[in-house]
Amino acid sequence: MSGLDVMVDSEEPDLPQKRPRILHWTAYGGVALIVAGVLLVVGGYLHPRISSALSGMGFSNAVIMPDTAAMGPTLLSGDKLLLADVADGDLRRGDVVVLDTAEWDPAVPLSVRRVIGLPGDAVMCCDQANRLVINGVAVEEDYLGTVDPSVSSIAYMPFSAIVPAGRLFVLADGRAAGMDSRMHVGNQHAGTLPVTGVRGRGARVESASGQVRDLPEATPFIRVGLAQPRSAGEGLDEVNGAMVGGFVVGGLGVVTVFGAAAFRVLGGRRASVS
Repeated sequence: MSGLDVMVDSEEPDLPQKRPRILHWTAYGGVALIVAGVLLVVGGYLHPRISSALSGMGFSNAVIMPDTAAMGPTLLSGDKLLLADVADGDLRRGDVVVLDTAEWDPAVPLSVRRVIGLPGDAVMCCDQANRLVINGVAVEEDYLGTVDPSVSSIAYMPFSAIVPAGRLFVLADGRAAGMDSRMHVGNQHAGTLPVTGVRGRGARVESASGQVRDLPEATPFIRVGLAQPRSAGEGLDEVNGAMVGGFVVGGLGVVTVFGAAAFRVLGGRRASVS
């Protein structure tokens, strides 16, 4: 046997080992992608639900039970409010928020209310048509529903205030049932609450049956130019993005694993044929 023959014979046993080794690590990579995808999907799904257990600590994306009497008919009995993060300066007139109300009543540390006045706004109630007036612009609050005539004096309680810097004027949708800024207009802050006390902005509502819907836009404020519209579910895109990304990454992992397995099968068949 020549020296050349010996060299070729010594290299041949190594060739079939390289491909299985590459396929082996490729399959591991695919499994890692699948695990990462599952974690992203599960994390995106559980994020707001885990936060709900921490809602009393002021975490965003928390699901809480609102005071339905104060916020009806927008929020119905058994509804849960899913919150979105509130970026600096991103609060708008008409937003439904969860905020610290201990300044009004220490026994009620958190409440769900609607933002009516931003810092610097002049708010008053009511004009001759019983409409809220903000900076001289009348707002037809169609989200209030029908007001019972027997409680109209409470629902249309007159007030007038200038919102101080760094504070919000908030009202309950159920004007005859909820404590809000109207009851405290005479205090040193004109009934307002600090912006820093906002724990989150309502973005979606989960009904008692588990169905999730977007919180309706504050169209009365948008119609008269007092607010800009938001996209549906704005503020929750990072949660949805995590779930979509998880499906994509997991799918790529599945393709990688099956691809590696297919190459191994084909490689085995070729070896048996040769």
